[in-house]
Amino acid sequence: MELDNNVETLQVNDDNPDVEIINSVQNHHKVKTVHVPFARERKKSVYLQDPFTDPPPTTPRVCRKRKQKVYKKIVKTLLGSDGKEIELQPWNENLTRPKGSPANRVNAFRDINLVLRTEKDLYYSFPWSDNVVDCTFWSALLCKDGNRRGWLADSHIELWVLYMMHFRPDNADWVAVSPFFNTMLLKREMPLYYADGITYGVPWFSQSVQKVYFPVNETEVHWVLAELDICSGVITLYDSLGGPKNPDEDGRPWWENWRNVLAEHLPLYLYESEVLERKNIDPSSYYISFRWAQNLPIQGPTYGDCGVWLCIFLYRLTHQLLLDASDPVEVVLAYREQLTSFYWKYKMIVPNPNLM
Repeated sequence: MELDNNVETLQVNDDNPDVEIINSVQNHHKVKTVHVPFARERKKSVYLQDPFTDPPPTTPRVCRKRKQKVYKKIVKTLLGSDGKEIELQPWNENLTRPKGSPANRVNAFRDINLVLRTEKDLYYSFPWSDNVVDCTFWSALLCKDGNRRGWLADSHIELWVLYMMHFRPDNADWVAVSPFFNTMLLKREMPLYYADGITYGVPWFSQSVQKVYFPVNETEVHWVLAELDICSGVITLYDSLGGPKNPDEDGRPWWENWRNVLAEHLPLYLYESEVLERKNIDPSSYYISFRWAQNLPIQGPTYGDCGVWLCIFLYRLTHQLLLDASDPVEVVLAYREQLTSFYWKYKMIVPNPNLM
């Protein structure tokens, strides 16, 4: 076989393992190739060599174990102006508004309004959470946001969920999760860390846990609280706009798609997170159904109060309180004002997270 004039063949002496061939001459038109005169030795299996032995019947199966993480409950120390620690207290619902409060409008908070006008670049955190919020957090609570809607964002709802879980009794029959849980399910993802106890310290397969509360957000349109009864697979929706009496007659495209995705994906999620297995539920006969709770308070037309009603429903359902309200408008205004005062009391000014 003839070789190209521009190709030079090198024979490597493998007796000298320290020999290294390098071709780094620039603009050299010759290409050097290396022929290795030896190949890797092939060895017989130990079962084909003397003394001959029988191979094992099969390779032993090793069960895959998920990486375990330890849940750490967050409680940051908050000091008052006198240097003394301010102890975090459980929520105590108070629907009494100050005398002379304006009808159909949130009371003004002078100190907060002053901060919103003069120090808009401040960031805040809270003792029970690592989440950081900015001035828009307060604007939404006080209905001073765009178009004065009073729309609560994911940050408001998640902060409330974390606070409810912080004071959850150990023997409670419920758990609550972030609004991002529903968002991830709609993307057909598997956020198993919500169900296995890593995120909130309470696995869904615990013997006491029967219900899972999760916020549902038709983005920038409406908040609804969903309650999953794990054993029956029934999801009850608590909707401050009432909702349809029969889910099958609900013609809203977004909600129809939501029900279809959860009916398909949620059983798989409960299977993968071992909730069905640990609770002795047969996955082959398990399915999700939906119903809307009836005779709920209906939100007023002044603000976008669905997020506040979600907070009310979650607190009352987890504390076995009635959901009715004689004057829904006054109730939700009182809740906005109490939430604002509560968060302002426990706020902690923190550095800008975008600069860290």
